[in-house]
Amino acid sequence: YPPPTNACNALAAGVISSSLAQPTSRGVAGACGGLAAVGLSAAVASCLGLTDAFIKPPTPFLKDGKDTRNSTAKTSGHTVDRAKLRPKFVKTLGRCLIVPAFAEEVFWRCMVHPHPALQYQSEVSGSVVATALVDLPLGRILATNLAFALYHPIVAGAASATMNSFLGLDPVNKSGVRQVFRDPTFLFLAFILGNACSVAYWMAGGALYAPVLVHGVAVAVWLDLLGGEEALRGKKGD
Repeated sequence: YPPPTNACNALAAGVISSSLAQPTSRGVAGACGGLAAVGLSAAVASCLGLTDAFIKPPTPFLKDGKDTRNSTAKTSGHTVDRAKLRPKFVKTLGRCLIVPAFAEEVFWRCMVHPHPALQYQSEVSGSVVATALVDLPLGRILATNLAFALYHPIVAGAASATMNSFLGLDPVNKSGVRQVFRDPTFLFLAFILGNACSVAYWMAGGALYAPVLVHGVAVAVWLDLLGGEEALRGKKGD
């Protein structure tokens, strides 16, 4: 990695290097590690009853003891047409990978975190991923992701318009968005997601696609499968 001549050049070089990084096994490991961290943390928080208002797992595809998987099913308080769920999720995922994932990760990972290639100091035999984790700037990551979580209430008003126009949701209730983005539970989940994205970024050696995948998949799953869209629209599940 070329030595930076000044802070601006280092920042620009880091962002370009991260954005143009080619997929590698290390990057895939970073993305998988980040997704595993999100899933495990959310599952533990859900089991403890900390996320009941924001994570609503799909109910079984049964009604009066009969299998209804070929028709519709109740998921997070709304009726889901299985024939439309897959294409809808693919569409949502594609949009989420751009906004909020790419848009936020360029700043919160590439611009705020130092590029891992500039930070490696340790040499852990046999694993570049282990080397990355040894040199993980834990304090900076925790502080950054606290800011990442707390910035959501600040952009709540603008986010409602973005969610509505870009993500293709039904009309978004601005008060619902503000209520969600200001809820302590949501902020806790955003903090978890931010840290998972940071770990993915670091494990992947600064490849931007790793945290973008973690961020985009997590948001898309929440929106379409776990009641996120209803929360943003100010609706409560049954």
